[in-house]
Amino acid sequence: MGEQEWEVCFSLGQFERENYLYGEERRRKEKKGEERRRKEKKGEERRRKEKKGEERRRKEKKGEERRRKEKKGEERRRKEKKGEERRRKEKKGEERRRKEKKGEERRKMLAKEVFRQDSD
Repeated sequence: MGEQEWEVCFSLGQFERENYLYGEERRRKEKKGEERRRKEKKGEERRRKEKKGEERRRKEKKGEERRRKEKKGEERRRKEKKGEERRRKEKKGEERRRKEKKGEERRKMLAKEVFRQDSD
């Protein structure tokens, strides 16, 4: 108890002193309770912010995963398209070679026929 409190208590009677001390004790407890509630509120606010941050990080991670999958899919489609283009060119080349071979055989046949006609 502080010096001022003692002075007040001395100037008062026994009943008033007890009431005064009771009031002081009550005010100290209220102050403690307010401090506790303030700390609880602060803790709740911190937990709410942490939860919000975790939610944000979870969404970011989900978005990154989605973008990664999209990129992978695009890469796969690009490779498929490239492969199809290569197969198309190969088929075209084979067709060209087949026609060239056919033309070459036809020329040989014509040459043989011309040679045969010349020899007759």
